[in-house]
Amino acid sequence: MNRIIITQVAVLGVLMLVGMVARKTQIINDTISKGLSNILVNIALPAMIISAFEISFSKEMFQKVLLILLISIVLHFLFVLLAKSIFKKYPENKKNVFHIFFIFPNAGFMGLPFIQAIYGEMAVLYASVFLIPHHILLWTYGQGLFMKEDQKEKKIDILKHIKNPAVLAVIIGFILFIFSIKIPYLLSMPMSMLGALTSPLAMMIVGDKIAQIYFRDIFSDKDVYYGSLYRLVVLPILTMVLVKFLTQDPLLIQVCVTLISLPSAITTVIFPQKFNGDSLFGSKCVVVSHILSIITIPIILSFI
Repeated sequence: MNRIIITQVAVLGVLMLVGMVARKTQIINDTISKGLSNILVNIALPAMIISAFEISFSKEMFQKVLLILLISIVLHFLFVLLAKSIFKKYPENKKNVFHIFFIFPNAGFMGLPFIQAIYGEMAVLYASVFLIPHHILLWTYGQGLFMKEDQKEKKIDILKHIKNPAVLAVIIGFILFIFSIKIPYLLSMPMSMLGALTSPLAMMIVGDKIAQIYFRDIFSDKDVYYGSLYRLVVLPILTMVLVKFLTQDPLLIQVCVTLISLPSAITTVIFPQKFNGDSLFGSKCVVVSHILSIITIPIILSFI
């Protein structure tokens, strides 16, 4: 298994490198990047999620789905509390970036393709459910960290973010699962083919985003390594201990630990850029954590 994990990390790394080179050579520009992201978020990723839910209903499976949802809620609540405690000594701008860096792995773009490559379709089902609290918290609490006081007075539309394509795909897939609805081959095969686009698209987009990050003095900030230690080592180990206490199901444990072991979400740069935060520090966190994760992910997953 460890060899498979290392191979898959390397494969995804090559795809990321393709995205970086494509940006540097202007094969991918801002317009194309936006188009690729729209295809990924609105077509490929939902197709992969719905395909994963196309299985026969069983009481045992339903209980596992509810369990992983509960585990995700507990973990995200705990991570928020830990972030408030661990990074309280830092100035506001850097502290907010640390919170995003700490709490939210690159689970949306990188997570599901990675889970599928290592553990298969069933794991995608569990991972999709795990990411429901992740998405909601990211666009409410996460975005709220960087909003100014006058912006915070405007209510964040939770319903808007619940209706994002990935969450809607989980809801549709869950209905198919509960009622054991089989999608006709004429639709299921194209959906499966579209879902297969997720991995290459996602990793090329991540590579494209990293290629746009300002690299000056990016590896000299010791605070980045401090945050990376928590993001890539401490949190996955903590997750492993807690999840093993809650369930002995190997696949559930693997899914939870793998998602939490991923590097920083790209929103670690996007939110500070949008709301005039410390986007340079966010850029450092994204680049360094993605590079270090090539080493840490196989090591962490070898202990599951």
